[in-house]
Amino acid sequence: MYKRLTEDAELGKLSTSQDVLARRHLLEETEILKKCEKNGQIADFTIAELEEKANSAFLESIAFLDTQEMHLIYINFLIERLNLNSQYLNDERFERLNDAFYKLESKFQISVDYLVKWMRYLITFKKIDEAFEKIEKYLDEFKSNKDLWTLYLELNINKNAQEDIILKVFYKSIDNIKQNEALELWETIFEWSLNSQSQNAEKLLQLGSSLMVKEISTIARTKYLEWAEKINDFKLKEVYSNLRQIPPYSYEFFLKYIELEKSRLHEKDVEFAYEDALKHFGNEIIDLWIEYMCFKQEIKKTQDIAGLYWRAMKQLDSDLIEEFSHKFCLFKLNSTDGHTFE
Repeated sequence: MYKRLTEDAELGKLSTSQDVLARRHLLEETEILKKCEKNGQIADFTIAELEEKANSAFLESIAFLDTQEMHLIYINFLIERLNLNSQYLNDERFERLNDAFYKLESKFQISVDYLVKWMRYLITFKKIDEAFEKIEKYLDEFKSNKDLWTLYLELNINKNAQEDIILKVFYKSIDNIKQNEALELWETIFEWSLNSQSQNAEKLLQLGSSLMVKEISTIARTKYLEWAEKINDFKLKEVYSNLRQIPPYSYEFFLKYIELEKSRLHEKDVEFAYEDALKHFGNEIIDLWIEYMCFKQEIKKTQDIAGLYWRAMKQLDSDLIEEFSHKFCLFKLNSTDGHTFE
């Protein structure tokens, strides 16, 4: 096969043929790895020699077939090798990859997907200034790309940029990308604002809590509760009261409030939150009913459990009744006070 690919001029013009020919130098890799593992030897240096031959072959292929496709095939090969994660070869592999990206950029229009990959490797290998320079160069061209904005925001945070700069980058990012693609940006800004005890933390949490994208508002609201709980009891109740009836409703939000009030031993507030949760999720979440019953048992209000059972039987979707009945039976069996619930 290799002889034919070498001798056939038409086949040789195909980038896929050049890919196969270059990779043939690594055919012995698996066998070498097995032998070294068996003998307790380090295979990296032997593999490095094979990899050098393959790399040289790829460079020759690019010189012969200087197309964008050939450059990308070479970059994909280098990414594969770098992802093998050898402590002895990683730096050399990265330098080859970085050089290949620069050559691709100098000759062709780099796609945003490959640009993001490049930036991630630059950051991983501590080439922070290079990453900054490249992202700032391409942000206008790819201003709707969430990954570039997230990387740019993270770089500013990690470099301890001033707060007004970090916020400016964040607000500009969410203005340029689709709201339903902004989850990672919101997670990043929440983590930064809370860890740095930013004066803008509550403002950001309020803004995130008001969004109609459920993934974002759920994270914002649960973090808002956690933030409020650290201030005082009144603030926690205020935040919950302000958000409890505002869609999109989130099961996680109610559970977080229940968890926090349980830790404060506020039984009435816990019961109130369970009732709120049941209004929105009592038809679909069996465990919500069972957990509420368990709580009633913990606080010695077992007389309420029968009522919860019959409410659940009426409120749950019909296809969930059988599963609920099974779980309720297990709940009764695990009860230790001998109380009859029905």
